[in-house]
Amino acid sequence: MWLDTKNLNTNNIARATDELNQLIAHNQLNKSQLIVESNDTNAINHLDKNGFYTSYYVNFDKPSELNDNQIDSCLTMLQTIVDNTDCDAISFPSWWYDEIKEEMGNEDIDLLTWCHRTTQFEFFVTPSCYEMLYDPQLKVILVKDTGEHHL
Repeated sequence: MWLDTKNLNTNNIARATDELNQLIAHNQLNKSQLIVESNDTNAINHLDKNGFYTSYYVNFDKPSELNDNQIDSCLTMLQTIVDNTDCDAISFPSWWYDEIKEEMGNEDIDLLTWCHRTTQFEFFVTPSCYEMLYDPQLKVILVKDTGEHHL
Protein backbone atom coordinates (compact mmCIF):
# COMPACT_ATOMS: atom_id res chain seq x y z
CA MET A 1 0.00 0.00 0.00
CA TRP A 2 1.42 3.35 -1.07
CA LEU A 3 0.42 6.16 1.32
CA ASP A 4 0.85 9.49 -0.41
CA THR A 5 0.88 11.92 2.50
CA LYS A 6 0.55 15.61 1.77
CA ASN A 7 0.78 17.24 5.16
CA LEU A 8 3.31 15.42 7.33
CA ASN A 9 5.51 17.76 9.32
CA THR A 10 7.24 18.01 12.69
CA ASN A 11 3.97 19.12 14.32
CA ASN A 12 1.99 16.02 13.39
CA ILE A 13 4.51 13.26 12.71
CA ALA A 14 4.26 11.70 16.19
CA ARG A 15 0.48 11.42 15.91
CA ALA A 16 0.71 10.17 12.33
CA THR A 17 3.16 7.48 13.42
CA ASP A 18 0.77 6.40 16.20
CA GLU A 19 -2.10 6.26 13.69
CA LEU A 20 -0.03 4.22 11.25
CA ASN A 21 0.96 1.80 14.00
CA GLN A 22 -2.72 1.41 14.97
CA LEU A 23 -3.67 0.84 11.32
CA ILE A 24 -1.02 -1.84 11.02
CA ALA A 25 -2.06 -3.57 14.23
CA HIS A 26 -5.79 -3.41 13.46
CA ASN A 27 -5.35 -4.85 9.95
CA GLN A 28 -2.60 -7.31 10.90
CA LEU A 29 -0.19 -5.78 8.43
CA ASN A 30 3.57 -5.59 8.43
CA LYS A 31 5.34 -2.23 8.12
CA SER A 32 7.14 -3.65 5.09
CA GLN A 33 3.78 -3.74 3.29
CA LEU A 34 3.53 0.06 3.34
CA ILE A 35 5.26 2.80 1.42
CA VAL A 36 4.93 6.09 3.26
CA GLU A 37 5.68 9.00 0.94
CA SER A 38 6.36 12.57 2.02
CA ASN A 39 8.34 15.60 0.95
CA ASP A 40 9.16 16.49 4.56
CA THR A 41 12.63 15.13 5.32
CA ASN A 42 12.17 15.35 9.11
CA ALA A 43 9.00 13.27 8.86
CA ILE A 44 10.78 10.73 6.66
CA ASN A 45 13.64 10.42 9.16
CA HIS A 46 11.16 9.94 12.03
CA LEU A 47 9.22 7.27 10.14
CA ASP A 48 12.40 5.49 9.12
CA LYS A 49 13.54 5.35 12.75
CA ASN A 50 10.17 3.75 13.53
CA GLY A 51 10.69 0.99 10.97
CA PHE A 52 8.63 2.27 8.05
CA TYR A 53 9.63 2.06 4.39
CA THR A 54 9.79 5.69 3.30
CA SER A 55 9.96 7.53 0.02
CA TYR A 56 10.84 11.14 -0.67
CA TYR A 57 8.25 12.73 -2.98
CA VAL A 58 9.89 14.64 -5.83
CA ASN A 59 7.80 17.68 -6.70
CA PHE A 60 9.69 19.33 -9.54
CA ASP A 61 8.29 20.90 -12.69
CA LYS A 62 8.49 18.75 -15.83
CA PRO A 63 12.02 18.61 -17.24
CA SER A 64 10.62 19.68 -20.60
CA GLU A 65 9.62 22.99 -18.95
CA LEU A 66 13.10 23.60 -17.50
CA ASN A 67 16.44 24.55 -18.97
CA ASP A 68 19.58 22.45 -18.42
CA ASN A 69 20.75 24.54 -15.45
CA GLN A 70 17.37 24.21 -13.73
CA ILE A 71 17.35 20.44 -14.28
CA ASP A 72 20.89 20.20 -12.85
CA SER A 73 19.79 22.27 -9.86
CA CYS A 74 16.83 19.96 -9.21
CA LEU A 75 19.03 16.87 -9.42
CA THR A 76 21.65 18.42 -7.12
CA MET A 77 18.95 19.23 -4.58
CA LEU A 78 17.58 15.68 -4.85
CA GLN A 79 21.06 14.21 -4.36
CA THR A 80 21.50 16.33 -1.22
CA ILE A 81 18.16 15.11 0.12
CA VAL A 82 19.05 11.47 -0.56
CA ASP A 83 22.47 11.91 1.05
CA ASN A 84 21.02 13.54 4.18
CA THR A 85 17.72 11.73 4.67
CA ASP A 86 16.98 8.18 5.75
CA CYS A 87 14.58 7.50 2.88
CA ASP A 88 14.42 4.08 1.28
CA ALA A 89 13.18 5.39 -2.06
CA ILE A 90 12.42 8.44 -4.12
CA SER A 91 9.08 8.74 -5.88
CA PHE A 92 8.50 10.89 -8.94
CA PRO A 93 6.36 11.24 -12.05
CA SER A 94 7.68 9.15 -14.93
CA TRP A 95 8.64 12.20 -16.97
CA TRP A 96 11.63 12.53 -14.59
CA TYR A 97 12.74 8.90 -15.03
CA ASP A 98 15.54 9.45 -17.58
CA GLU A 99 17.14 12.33 -15.67
CA ILE A 100 16.90 10.65 -12.26
CA LYS A 101 18.09 7.31 -13.59
CA GLU A 102 21.06 8.94 -15.31
CA GLU A 103 22.02 10.91 -12.19
CA MET A 104 21.15 8.39 -9.48
CA GLY A 105 21.22 5.04 -11.25
CA ASN A 106 24.12 3.81 -9.17
CA GLU A 107 22.62 4.89 -5.85
CA ASP A 108 21.53 2.36 -3.27
CA ILE A 109 17.99 3.71 -3.30
CA ASP A 110 14.75 2.38 -4.74
CA LEU A 111 12.89 4.28 -7.42
CA LEU A 112 9.08 4.56 -7.49
CA THR A 113 7.16 6.24 -10.29
CA TRP A 114 3.79 6.77 -11.88
CA CYS A 115 2.60 7.41 -15.42
CA HIS A 116 -0.20 9.92 -15.90
CA ARG A 117 -2.91 9.77 -18.52
CA THR A 118 -1.80 6.73 -20.41
CA THR A 119 -3.62 3.49 -21.03
CA GLN A 120 -2.07 0.21 -19.98
CA PHE A 121 -1.66 -0.63 -23.67
CA GLU A 122 0.15 2.65 -24.36
CA PHE A 123 2.40 2.00 -21.38
CA PHE A 124 3.53 -1.36 -22.73
CA VAL A 125 4.15 -0.16 -26.29
CA THR A 126 5.95 3.08 -25.42
CA PRO A 127 9.69 2.26 -25.52
CA SER A 128 10.63 4.50 -22.57
CA CYS A 129 7.87 3.02 -20.40
CA TYR A 130 8.63 -0.53 -21.49
CA GLU A 131 12.29 0.03 -20.57
CA MET A 132 11.26 0.88 -17.02
CA LEU A 133 9.77 -2.59 -16.55
CA TYR A 134 13.24 -4.11 -16.70
CA ASP A 135 14.97 -1.67 -14.37
CA PRO A 136 15.76 -3.54 -11.13
CA GLN A 137 16.15 -0.26 -9.24
CA LEU A 138 12.57 0.72 -10.14
CA LYS A 139 10.37 -1.10 -7.62
CA VAL A 140 6.89 0.31 -8.34
CA ILE A 141 5.26 1.75 -11.44
CA LEU A 142 1.74 3.05 -11.03
CA VAL A 143 -0.21 3.49 -14.25
CA LYS A 144 -2.95 6.06 -13.96
CA ASP A 145 -5.22 5.08 -16.80
CA THR A 146 -7.13 7.69 -18.75
CA GLY A 147 -10.82 7.96 -18.09
CA GLU A 148 -13.82 10.22 -17.98
CA HIS A 149 -12.63 11.81 -14.72
CA HIS A 150 -9.69 13.47 -16.50
CA LEU A 151 -10.13 16.83 -18.19
